Amino acid sequence: MAKVTLQGKETNTNGDLPIEGSDAPGFSLVNNKLDDVTLASYVGKKKLLNIIPSLDTEVCALSTKIFNDAALAVL
Repeated sequence: MAKVTLQGKETNTNGDLPIEGSDAPGFSLVNNKLDDVTLASYVGKKKLLNIIPSLDTEVCALSTKIFNDAALAVL
């Protein structure tokens, strides 16, 4: 369990945070074409993940747009 600050309050995470630079664990997600993809689908490519609950909310949609715009600068 790690401690993080959320809205100015210290809180505990559910599990430990990964060490910076460590390998990502395997995962399975759905991409923007609704295909199932895994970490192995992206071997040799840069990976930058943005996990959101739903694009149907204004906050998540705006957050995703900001993330995508910023991602263009690093990918």
